[in-house]
Amino acid sequence: MNKLHIENLNSLRCDAHGQLSYLEKNSEGLLKQKKLRWKSLFPQTEAQGFGALLNEKGEEEFLVEDLKTLPEFFQLALRQCHERSSLGILIESVIDITEGAEMRIFEVSTQFGIRKVFSKNDDWPETMGTSGLAIVDLFGDQYCIPSFERLDEKSKKLLLPFYDRLEKR
Repeated sequence: MNKLHIENLNSLRCDAHGQLSYLEKNSEGLLKQKKLRWKSLFPQTEAQGFGALLNEKGEEEFLVEDLKTLPEFFQLALRQCHERSSLGILIESVIDITEGAEMRIFEVSTQFGIRKVFSKNDDWPETMGTSGLAIVDLFGDQYCIPSFERLDEKSKKLLLPFYDRLEKR
């Protein structure tokens, strides 16, 4: 059940970094900015379709079964949010990396939870910025590690062979 009514979201906006927010009146009648996050439920990186708006605690505030049935302003804000945050899915840590005959599987922790990223063994991660990596999976989704230095020690150890290979190019 939706905790928010679509009419209450007429101030829904997307900032330059892909953060959704809206204005809500508190008990004293003052407007307060509330942040929301769009979570695509299927497929993972689509900006349309089935998804939910989550509050700052990660709790579902509004369930969307079909984005096309919602008002234009709502659709526009979500499209902008997706475009502005589509640099990739942020990898927070690497849990494991396994290699098979033709495929490499990265098990990672992301802002969406734990994911398995499948890539061909021939598709090596690319550099991103000064110390980041970008991994493109078999479906074309991009997973980003913005900074090697900010990773935990286990993640660094698992990724070191990829950085070494990139430096030798």
